[in-house]
Amino acid sequence: MDTTEEESGPEPIVPGVARALSPLVRRILALNPGARTGIGTNTYLVGIDEIVVIDPGPEDASHLDSVAGCGGDRIRWITWTQDGPDYTEGLEAMVARTGAEVLDPADGDTILGTEFRLNIHAMPGPSPSHRAFMLEEERMLICGGLINDDRVAPLVPGVSDVSQLVASLEQASKMRLRRMAPSHGYIVEDAKKAIPAELERRAQIDQSILGAIKDGASTPAEIVAALHPEETDPDRVDVIAGTVEVHLAGLAVAKQAKESKGAWAAAGSGTAVMGRPRTTRAARRAPPPSRRPRMGPRVGLRWVAGPHSRRVTFACAAPSSRATGHGRAGLVRECGCAHAPR
Repeated sequence: MDTTEEESGPEPIVPGVARALSPLVRRILALNPGARTGIGTNTYLVGIDEIVVIDPGPEDASHLDSVAGCGGDRIRWITWTQDGPDYTEGLEAMVARTGAEVLDPADGDTILGTEFRLNIHAMPGPSPSHRAFMLEEERMLICGGLINDDRVAPLVPGVSDVSQLVASLEQASKMRLRRMAPSHGYIVEDAKKAIPAELERRAQIDQSILGAIKDGASTPAEIVAALHPEETDPDRVDVIAGTVEVHLAGLAVAKQAKESKGAWAAAGSGTAVMGRPRTTRAARRAPPPSRRPRMGPRVGLRWVAGPHSRRVTFACAAPSSRATGHGRAGLVRECGCAHAPR
């Protein structure tokens, strides 16, 4: 049964229970709480007669059954905002339950259902391939890891890039958004206020890190201890240290900080205070690329779904090219572009 969030305030999100966020969007919380995922990963179902599932989540039978039970045979497509087991581990199992098509859309592509239009925007930062889905009918951005409702979205060393994240947030600020639906946490009701607040929060993190370095901290672990002495949970400390490490990399690119032999110092200062090099567990657990079975065409194409059939029209970006068919073979036969799948 779907329920709707009341204006008086959000109720606790119950794992496995579909919650209507709007006439076109439902959310189901996965059973994967943790230091990085918070209360868990949000799986979104967009559409009514035709449904696209965004971020199927971990390979947890209970969660996948809830999603499949909510959408039933109306689930036509499955896609994701970013790679990693918290978002795509259950992809193949969801395909097995629903028979849906896996979409790996590129920047500028559009997914058209009977009642909705989802425009895809590449928004790297949380990961190089991170993307967001703009639901045009409701001006809602299903934004993945760009932002959380009440806490800083954690970053992963070796995967995340804070300068790209800032650029993506600035891009989102120009999109006339009403709401944002993050991968973790509650819906962000006022995007106009939330995005500038997140940008300010990222800038404050940079300044806090530089302040800690100037006070003598020289490793991510020491910076976390200086800035968050209240944190005692080892997993939580590792996640924060991973975010600090990503911010340090951004400060180094901006020439505001420098690293030497595992120790960090403010740029322009004297010799860095030596500290023991440390690789956080967050870095060692950087999410691997997901397996991507049954991919549809990607480069320069858009998926246009017919309202009452499995027929798909592939609109090629090349001049004077258009191909209609039931699958990739139809595209290759009629389009013949260099980028067409072979």
